[in-house]
Parts: sequence; C-alpha cells; structure tokens
Amino acid sequence: MSKSFYPRAGVPGDAKRLEFQIDALREEIEDELEILKPTPGMHVLDAGCGTGGFARIIAPRVSPSTVKAVDLERSYISVARRLAKNEGISNVDFSVQDISRLRFPAASFDLTYCRLALPFMPDKLATMKEMKRVTKTGGRIAVSNFAGFFAFPDISEFMKLGRKVATRRAARVMGKPKNRKNSDLLEEELMRRTGLRDVKVLPLHSIATQSDPVKLRRMLLPSIQYVEMDREEILKAGTTLQRYDRIMGQVNTWLKSPRAFWMGLMLLTVGTV
Repeated sequence: MSKSFYPRAGVPGDAKRLEFQIDALREEIEDELEILKPTPGMHVLDAGCGTGGFARIIAPRVSPSTVKAVDLERSYISVARRLAKNEGISNVDFSVQDISRLRFPAASFDLTYCRLALPFMPDKLATMKEMKRVTKTGGRIAVSNFAGFFAFPDISEFMKLGRKVATRRAARVMGKPKNRKNSDLLEEELMRRTGLRDVKVLPLHSIATQSDPVKLRRMLLPSIQYVEMDREEILKAGTTLQRYDRIMGQVNTWLKSPRAFWMGLMLLTVGTV
C-alpha cells in the first residue's frame, strides 16, 4: 500500500486533532448537508475521510445505504472504525484506499464528497477524473476546502508560527508544488476540465465571539493543537523558546478578550456528472 500523501499522516496526536477539527467545522458541515440534501438510500463516498467524521454525520441520513469512506492512512481508518462502533453507527464501510486509484466499479455513487484532501494529491486533475469515474451520471461531486479566516484582535503571529515547519513537512512528503501536477488549479477549474456541469462555488462561513466562549475556543483549538504538536520542530527551525511561549501566551489572552472575534470561511464546490 502506498504511503499517505497527507503531510501530517502518522504524526502522534493528529487523529485526535482531526476529531476536534470536525467539531470546530460542524456548523459548516451542516450547511453543506443543507445544500447537498442527502436522502435515505443515497450511495455516498467520503473520499479522503480521515478519522471518518463526515461519514459518521451523513450515515444516518442515507440509511439503509452504507457510506463508503476511504483514506490512505491506516491509522486514521483504524480510529474511524473504532469511533463509528462506539457511536453505534453500522452503515459506514471504512477502507484503506488511494482516492486517485479507487477500487470501486464505475458509476457506484450518487454523491462523492472530498473534504480537505484534494490539495494534498500528487495530481489533482487525475484525482478529480477518478472521482468522476465512480460517480453515477446525474450524481454530484462535492469538494470542501478552507478559504481563509479572520481574527480580531490580530493573532497572525500565532498562525504563522507553525507555517514554516508545515511547509517543510509538506515538501518532504509531497514534493514542491511545482513538481506536483495541476497543483495550481482550483476545484472549479478541475471540475470543468473533467467535464462536470452545473459547477457552483458556494462560500460558507462561521463566526464566533465571546457571546459563546465555548464555540470560540472550539474554533481555534485545532490550530492550537497543530502548533503544540509541532513545538519541537518549530524550535529546531529557529524560533526561540521565549518567543514561542510569548506567542502561545498571547493566544490564551486572546481567548479571554471580550473583543475576540473569529470568522472562518470554507468553499464548497459542487458539480454534476
């Protein structure tokens, strides 16, 4: 089996971070489901499922059909199976697969969904073509990705803290962007080049303030965990311990600020086969 293309695959604690991320993005996921309108009996593929958060959310809505959920990282699939069992969800079938070379027959799914995985593929266009292959005529492909965030007061120093290390890790695992095919193409263009029709790009946002401090912390928690897990690499890359501690202290102060405001933006790109 090929090695995962995701730079953080296998990093200790990352499966837990992915579950916190699902919790942080639950509002956007519910908005996506309002758009996608899953119905009982619909055949769904979660391509690049990670620890299976989306698959577990959509599974009860398409029962009695079984959601197929795949990821190339074995540790994520192991966690996904355990979490689904713990939650009493039996209509999800998790398997280790490369989403650019799926082991499903053509025209298997009514909906193929890919969240936060496509940017990490060696050839995004080839991956989109493969997702089209396994989707029925008249079915849809939906790709969800981050578009950005805004925080006030400014905490950009924190957000930049782990970016250099993350970029280095991505280069080690995936190679430089110039060496990856079609890395510059956005989802909308990928779908059009693949021959999908009725392609739409739908912005979805969530906002958190001190009116709901639990939500505010939940929105930032995946980023905090990301930096904390990379602490040693961040320090090795040249950040002093004093600077690291100062920035993390600023984040804790931000979380307590009565003016704290967070807005995250996702883009859901949907096309019809």
